[in-house]
Parts: sequence; structure tokens; C-alpha cells
Amino acid sequence: FHKAWTFKDYVADCWNDCVYDYDHHHRITTDQDYIRACRISCLISRHYVPEEKVFAFYKEHWKGWCKDPPDWFDDEFKAMVPEYVMEVVEVE
Repeated sequence: FHKAWTFKDYVADCWNDCVYDYDHHHRITTDQDYIRACRISCLISRHYVPEEKVFAFYKEHWKGWCKDPPDWFDDEFKAMVPEYVMEVVEVE
């Protein structure tokens, strides 16, 4: 039966199950890394984001994205990354 979801529940579901979205250049993407890195981490208030998952995700992927950048990992994307996330990434 129908269960009421909070927005935080919806965001957590998107983290696991979102299979396509539009990137910041308005192109359709199915890249799960992009969906997690941008849609969830950059476009949604940190009050709703699963921060520990975001921090672990960025720590795991940032260096790889810098070495071999996907097409969406550009200056525009980097500017969208919240400061509180970059503080965790830059500690590494």
C-alpha cells in the first residue's frame, strides 16, 4: 500500500535507484557516477543528502576523475560541488 515518503527518503532512493538524468549540459545520461556526484550531491540541499555516502563516494572517485576525467567532469561541474564536500575531498 502507499507509504508517505519524506524528501530525505526520496533522495536516498535516488542514490540507489536513479538510472538516468540530464547532466549540467542538458544531455541525457545514464552514468551512475554523474547522477550521484551532481544530481544528488550538488543540486539538493545538504539537509536531505546522505552525507556519509556522499563523502565516501567523492573520496573514492575524485582522484580518478582528475586523472581520467569523464566528459561531465569539467570546470562548470567542479564549480557546482558544494564547499562542504570539497573540504572533505581536499583533506585527502
